[in-house]
Amino acid sequence: MVQMFDKLILVSQGKLIYMGPMNQAIPYFESLGFPSTNSNPANFFIDLTTIHFTTDEEMRKSEQHVQALADSFVKFRTTGGLLTSTVVSSGTSASASVVDSRAPSVVQSFSKSNIDIDITQNAANLVLYEPPATNSWFKEFWVLLRRDWALAVRNTSMLYGLAAMGITTIIFLGFVFFQLKHDQASVQNRVGALFMFALLCSYPIIFPVISLIISGRSVLVRERSAGTYRMTAYFFAKSVSFFPLALIPYTITYIGVYFIAHFQYDAGKFFIGLANTYVLLFTAIGFAFGIAMLVQRIEVALIIAPVTMSNLILFAGNLANSHAVTPVLRWIKYVCMYYYAYAAFMQNEFGGLEFTCDDDSSSCYRTGEDVIKMYGLDAQAIWLCIILNLVLGIGNYIIAYGLTRWLAKPRYLWI
Repeated sequence: MVQMFDKLILVSQGKLIYMGPMNQAIPYFESLGFPSTNSNPANFFIDLTTIHFTTDEEMRKSEQHVQALADSFVKFRTTGGLLTSTVVSSGTSASASVVDSRAPSVVQSFSKSNIDIDITQNAANLVLYEPPATNSWFKEFWVLLRRDWALAVRNTSMLYGLAAMGITTIIFLGFVFFQLKHDQASVQNRVGALFMFALLCSYPIIFPVISLIISGRSVLVRERSAGTYRMTAYFFAKSVSFFPLALIPYTITYIGVYFIAHFQYDAGKFFIGLANTYVLLFTAIGFAFGIAMLVQRIEVALIIAPVTMSNLILFAGNLANSHAVTPVLRWIKYVCMYYYAYAAFMQNEFGGLEFTCDDDSSSCYRTGEDVIKMYGLDAQAIWLCIILNLVLGIGNYIIAYGLTRWLAKPRYLWI
């Protein structure tokens, strides 16, 4: 599409890099010693004029690079350089040529005069301080949200995967623990069903979110380096775009499992469990966002995420009694989303239940409170577990936002 333009203007960090016919742009940069390395001219121009914020050294070099390109274009115009577009009668463009009357050449001037000098304070300010926003925050948020939502919806593999997850969970989790009763076997079944559902509220949603965010990192760095939008607008739009993708299938899954497995048919308990599910999903998406911004390669993220999640599961209260964990590691449960979610699910479901015991049974849970106490999940009330998990989720988003700012701006800028 860029090749269809008649004229082209390239601006980076407020500096004019090129202005002239489109078919003369690549020859012009080749005369400066920058041959095109990309079959797409648009990508070549973007790579040539982008500020890189990966390290302070890379940022300094790219700033000097852009300043040198701007200075070279000024010299090109002031010393009599001409850019002309020649078209033959058949309508096809003739071979482009750059008429340059300068001596010494631009390449020599570029390499000797510009590369090794530091940028001026005014040029540095263009990078250190964002220019005033031309659009309102809500307009930026809305445009970015529409774009992120469109990208998410186009990811059919993720949509089909979540749909398959919901159907599979309803069938297997619902019918494996079908119509739970009040005998001792149902105690174990309820414990297993609640624990499995807590895990399914994280694993199927975390990995697709990580993939989507990492795949768009290069676009984020490129757009932010040009000051296209506020970082807060990007962060909120990206986060909100994932919520419907998670809440809709998990709401259907929760309803199906709840009634097929025959958890307590009580409206209050039903909606408390649903709220706990939403909070766990909220926290899990924040966790995924943080992992996606912590590493650059998706392969590394898909190693770190499951290892971290598997270790957190140890402190959820099912595999190991939360009261029996060694004090050296016991604190981890207080930053574990599974612990709060599972404790809330257990208290919500077992609260008020009574179970039958066999006459020859040596160990028997007579009430749901006995089960909760046995697993060590009675330290916090249900409402407190949900609130603490929500706070933990907000903490995940704050960390993810800090990592995003670290990625997209110079490392010493946080606001």
